[in-house]
Amino acid sequence: MPDQSVQNSTPLTTNQIVEGILEREGENGPDFLTPGDRGGRTSWGISERAHPEAWHNGPPTKDEARVIYFRTYVGPFLDVAQPDARNQLVDFAVTSGVKTAIYYLQRTLGVTPDGYIGQKTRAALDGVDSRLLNNALVAARLKFIDTLTDTEKSQKQFEEGWESRALSFLTL
Repeated sequence: MPDQSVQNSTPLTTNQIVEGILEREGENGPDFLTPGDRGGRTSWGISERAHPEAWHNGPPTKDEARVIYFRTYVGPFLDVAQPDARNQLVDFAVTSGVKTAIYYLQRTLGVTPDGYIGQKTRAALDGVDSRLLNNALVAARLKFIDTLTDTEKSQKQFEEGWESRALSFLTL
């Protein structure tokens, strides 16, 4: 599978998007807890806080995580025709929540943010330059990270990693 940290002109399939997330997230080890992580225990990027049902019988497996990614994080962005932006939005949703990713997409498009991709958001996406949209989303994501880590000092330890992850989606 190609390195997803380098955007290219070949659109990623939804399978490649999910496999890239699984590769970035990985299994968090035997204790599944990173000190200070607001999501609590996490396995394959699936946090106990966001997905308690997935943790009912212990940490989710890679296959269970894959299903959650398709259902929860890929599904809302299937209508985004710009492939690099779609890839990044799925990743942004994984790290910050679907509504947050949509909210920042809407702000980037100049649509009143409501956290749902409806008719106005889809209309705003029509004809938008894919590279410009994607890179504007990177900038919005960096601003979100900066605001979060300034507001919640306990999250400062994750800032560099989150910024590197966001910057990996830049399209040249």
